[in-house]
Amino acid sequence: MKKILVVEDEKNISRLICDTLNLGGYEYDVSYDGEEAIKKIMEKLYSLILLDIMLPKLDGFEVMKRVKDTKTPIIFLSAKNDISSIVKGLKDGGQDYITKPFEPLELLARIELRINNNSKENLVYKNIIVNVEERNVYKESEKVRTSTKRIRIIITIIKKYWNSTFKRYNFR
Repeated sequence: MKKILVVEDEKNISRLICDTLNLGGYEYDVSYDGEEAIKKIMEKLYSLILLDIMLPKLDGFEVMKRVKDTKTPIIFLSAKNDISSIVKGLKDGGQDYITKPFEPLELLARIELRINNNSKENLVYKNIIVNVEERNVYKESEKVRTSTKRIRIIITIIKKYWNSTFKRYNFR
């Protein structure tokens, strides 16, 4: 399951991006401001974030700073086409920077490139996903709040006893 978060305040552009993602067979959520985006990113695991820079409440650069620890790949989509914005976005940790207007097929190609290059192996059993590297547990894409100790126990049990039951799955 590859789920993408679209963070875009312009409704028409947001619809275009969502239509493009539908063509590519991706699931997605949409946020229209920076604060809402941060909340969603902290609650769910996304394969990729498409992030506008000029957003209400918090701009895209600030969103990037606050969610950098999630290690979710970010592609900036912005009308800001000056070199300083592009360099800032890439230096701050963005994997790509696409200026508006953009071609939908190019967007799909760049999404596929980023998702495949950032693939991480996870352990999956039915609707439960354990991201070993990040030490997180997800049930139906929703992050389960639990202690680090419990996550270590879950991973130990999976590796020792149920490894044959679990399959390895590229989630991102």
